[in-house]
Amino acid sequence: MRAQLETALKMLIILTILTAFALTVGCSSGVAAPPEPTVLSLNLPSAYSGETFGVDMHDAWSAFAGLDLEGSNTYFLPKATGASKASARFDPASKYFQAWIGVYAVPESSNPHYGIDGTVIDADQIVKLAIADQKAWLAAYGVASPTVQALGTPTVEPVTVAGKAGWKITVSLESNVDVGDGNGSLSQTNPLAVPDSALWASTIASYQMATLKCVSYAWRDKDHTALYVFYCNGISFTDKNGNAHDTFASIESEFTTMARTLAFLPRYRSVCLP
Repeated sequence: MRAQLETALKMLIILTILTAFALTVGCSSGVAAPPEPTVLSLNLPSAYSGETFGVDMHDAWSAFAGLDLEGSNTYFLPKATGASKASARFDPASKYFQAWIGVYAVPESSNPHYGIDGTVIDADQIVKLAIADQKAWLAAYGVASPTVQALGTPTVEPVTVAGKAGWKITVSLESNVDVGDGNGSLSQTNPLAVPDSALWASTIASYQMATLKCVSYAWRDKDHTALYVFYCNGISFTDKNGNAHDTFASIESEFTTMARTLAFLPRYRSVCLP
C-alpha cells in the first residue's frame, strides 16, 4: 500500500505553494499531531516539463497594473520540441504554442478582498492579474511596448475547485506573441525558456498580434488564507502564409482535467509511534 501511495504521489507535480492545513491526526497516546504542511498539487500533462518556475509578482503587478499586491506565480513550460532545446511554447507548429499553465497565489495578508470578496467575484480583477503578468513577460522577452487587452467581457460560472467554491472565468486577450527579434537579449541560462528562431522565423512575424483564449479557476481558501488562480490558455493566430491556427480545442480537455484534480495534499504523512 505504501509503495502504491508513493507511486501515486510521484505522478503529481507539486507546486511550490507551501501552506499549513488545519488537520490533526489522532494518535493512541491521545496527543494530536501538529497541522500537516500541505502543497497544492495538479496532474501535469506528459507534454510538459516537470520543472517548476516561480516568480514573485509584486513588481510586475505594480508596474503593469498599478496594483499593490504581494503574490507568487508558479508556472510550467512544455517540453523541448524536436531537435531544439527550446520549449514547444515557442514553436508555432505545436498545439502548445504560447500556452500557459500556472497558479497565482495572493495571500490574504496582502489584501483579503481582492478578486473575491465573500461570495462575490470580480472577474475583471482576476483578469487584470493575467494581463499584467503577460505584459511583464513580453517586456522581458524584448517587446518594447507590450500590447495586451481583453476582448469583451469575461464570462463567469460557479465551480468547485480544490474542494472549495470557486469560479471559472473565460476571456480572450489580444496580445503580442513572445517570439521576436529581441529574444537574443535574453539572459536566461535555462535553454527551455529561450526561444529558438529556427522554430518560428519562417512561420510567424516578430511579436505579431494573436488572440489568447484564457481560462482561469479562482477561489479563496480560508484554510490556506489566500486567493488562488489556476490559469491556462490556447491561441489563435494567422501565420505568414495566411493559414489560420486555433489550438484551444485540442488542449482544452487537459486544462479541464487539471482543474478538476487540483487538491491540497500533505507534504508528508504523520506516523504515530507506540
